[in-house]
Amino acid sequence: QLRVLDDIQTDLHGEYIMQRLVQGDVGSGKTIVAFFAMCLVSASGYQSALMAPTEVLAAQHYETFAQYIELFGIHTHLVLLTGTMTAKQKRRAYERLQLFPDAMVIGTHALFQEKAVYDNLALVITDEQHRFGVRQRETFSLKGESPHILVMSATPIPRTLAIILYGDLDISVIDEVPAKRLPVKNCVVGTGWRPNAYEFIRKEAALGHQAYVICPFVEASEYAEGENVIDYTQKLRQALPESIEVAFLHGKMRSDLKNKVMEAFAANEIQVLVSTTVVEVGVNVPNATVMMIEDAQRFGLAQLHQLRGRVGRGDAQSYCIMINTSDAKGASKRLDVLNRTNDGFQIASEDLKLRGPGDFFGIRQSGDMEFQLADIYQDAGVLRQALSSPDNAAYVRHMLMLPFDCRQFVLPYIAALGAYTLLTKTAALLLVLLAVSDQAPAAILGSILCSVNAVLMAAAIYSFRQYWCAGGFWVASLVAAILFLGNSPMFLPLLIVNGVLAAMVLQRADGYS
Repeated sequence: QLRVLDDIQTDLHGEYIMQRLVQGDVGSGKTIVAFFAMCLVSASGYQSALMAPTEVLAAQHYETFAQYIELFGIHTHLVLLTGTMTAKQKRRAYERLQLFPDAMVIGTHALFQEKAVYDNLALVITDEQHRFGVRQRETFSLKGESPHILVMSATPIPRTLAIILYGDLDISVIDEVPAKRLPVKNCVVGTGWRPNAYEFIRKEAALGHQAYVICPFVEASEYAEGENVIDYTQKLRQALPESIEVAFLHGKMRSDLKNKVMEAFAANEIQVLVSTTVVEVGVNVPNATVMMIEDAQRFGLAQLHQLRGRVGRGDAQSYCIMINTSDAKGASKRLDVLNRTNDGFQIASEDLKLRGPGDFFGIRQSGDMEFQLADIYQDAGVLRQALSSPDNAAYVRHMLMLPFDCRQFVLPYIAALGAYTLLTKTAALLLVLLAVSDQAPAAILGSILCSVNAVLMAAAIYSFRQYWCAGGFWVASLVAAILFLGNSPMFLPLLIVNGVLAAMVLQRADGYS
């Protein structure tokens, strides 16, 4: 934490705008780092804003920050702005944004709405940044006059992938957890172990602790099999003693009801909370020691790790019980990764190996990478070494800021398509001349240009790794040239086929223009 704070302070006092990713495992203490960063900005007379993905988390941050401000005797103003506030509350919040030039603002998506006008914004922080869209983060960062940007993520990303995905950001990693915290004990069991799990929850509640139970669905559905929050709450109320208060929480509830349930759970008025993944990020109840996840195979490894991070936040020993309702070997293999380790970065690496990362910049979210030589796992050290050079790092950042269709093949793409455009226009002009004259030299020259054109286009297509298109394009061009020399009208359909092939490839590469 101190190392990351030093990085942030150096950036804030530097001559360039900060753009930094703070990555830390669940429970590593990112929130207090964000708080101190905002304090530094406030002490300099500027505003800062922290955007959280859910209202539950925003309200929790607000209450935590209010306690810190009182505890440390900090003279600043705290403003909360969320979407479900009444018109009067929002109007008051907007006024406070204009009134206090050193305000610390906490909220949800409402922070970047048009009515939210900041007087002196110098730092924007996005918490759990993976839960926001690219446009949302960009709109938020444009609210001030070139404010410093800090994004925080607890979703574990292997260092190598973080370099690739966030190449335009400096990266700080909180790789420790606060002292005195015991590692969570895990177990993956079948449905036959449920009665034992209920008995274990009863014993923990008797010791004054609390438990989460996570279900994949809000209510029963005829389209999907799995436990749901509503029915499971009734099941637990029957299985546990009446002295144990069981309540439920899900995303479809009104915000005031969600906040009321979370406040009651934080105050230990509710001992067992049955919930969907709405509690996945940021919720902090140190007294909770049991996380039981039904249909665990339905969740991703990173999501399961986030859920497990809701416990183990106090001094008491905590436990995570994952119920596997599937017989598939793949499900057991994935869950075994969580059973063996609590290290989020190791889990992310194992997850990457199991499913493949897909496209870094496209829409494919899994599968093998199409590197021709490098191996993302074995060559991770080489990639880090290459990026340790300032010149190399600057080049990679420049490449990452290029449009998607240029990233992998910038030079072949520009050179081949530039030449293709020029030669196409030349060939088209010659075809017009041939239409009005019957001169053999012009026909031969036109054929040569068409052939060169075909080679260049085939090279461009080949760089997109669309090999069958490249072959088809080359053959069709060659046959068209031969037919053209023989004055056969059949060359026209082949030129149309070429056009279709070229259009298909360029569409695949997003090169519509």
